Amino acid sequence: MPIQVSCPSCRRPLRVPDDLLGTTVKCPGCEEIFQAAVAEQPVGPAPEPGDGLAVFERRDLFREELPAPPRRTRSRRDRDDDDDEFDDPPPRRFRRDLPPHRGTLILVLGVISLFLAWNTCLGFIPGIPAYILGTADIKKMRMGLMDPRGESQTNTGRWIGLIASIINLVGCFIGALWFAFVIAKAK
Repeated sequence: MPIQVSCPSCRRPLRVPDDLLGTTVKCPGCEEIFQAAVAEQPVGPAPEPGDGLAVFERRDLFREELPAPPRRTRSRRDRDDDDDEFDDPPPRRFRRDLPPHRGTLILVLGVISLFLAWNTCLGFIPGIPAYILGTADIKKMRMGLMDPRGESQTNTGRWIGLIASIINLVGCFIGALWFAFVIAKAK
């Protein structure tokens, strides 16, 4: 059964196995080498049960001195941070070796396809490339091969291009049915 001894240098309590009593041991705290021996209890009057001071002094023999926690220096943000609600979030970092995003191009193609879908039957011409380019760029951004800062623009342009192409193709199909109906009625 291990016996508790204290280091003579730092007063750190250590548990030493029975077979090492009387040999030299090394304190892991201060690395002092000393002989492990059971400290004899001083003979004196026994503390009275109501005497809290004597109990505190006895426990204080085994108390380890802890170093003071390191003092935190105030950063610039701590010094002038009185208006937290108006602070902008820090910009996201990106790798400079990544190719730039094409979010603006894809968004413009999507908006043009939406405009052409309502006015002519040519909305699918810029809409289909907006969807194809947007899908490819989103995959590259999620794999980390393209600058991810334009992901929202790319995704918006991609979906606008798809919706405009569907509206345009449905409109052209309805227009073709109407044209066929008019020709069939004229005969």
